[in-house]
Amino acid sequence: VYGAYLLILTLLPLTDGLGGWQIGFGLPGVASQLTKVEILRFLELVASSTLVGYMVAEHRGRVVESYQEALPRLLTIGTAAILVNEGIRGFHAGHGASAARGLVLLAATLYGGWLYYLQRRHVLQLLAEDPPTTL
Repeated sequence: VYGAYLLILTLLPLTDGLGGWQIGFGLPGVASQLTKVEILRFLELVASSTLVGYMVAEHRGRVVESYQEALPRLLTIGTAAILVNEGIRGFHAGHGASAARGLVLLAATLYGGWLYYLQRRHVLQLLAEDPPTTL
């Protein structure tokens, strides 16, 4: 279900029109020309990428003990998802794919995985402590 949501999120800007595939190294458009809708779409992509990273880390969280061990998998899946996203968005008329946006989304994916391992470590520390006595 989340994959379908991500696909819709990626395809939604294409309703504004298709153009020839293009890529830029900065964020699409000049910052002063970005509309509130584009900023919100970008923030939604950042949040969804963070959740992708969390989900990827959680999927093997009981097998992979540390973030360093999970990092190659997070990088692989995160990079693949972002390449698909930016590849599709490259056809967005007037904007195109963005290397800067891709790097921010990859960082968000890695951050989501890191959050999972921070929370996991905290829960393991709580479980290792003496349980409180009950009355």
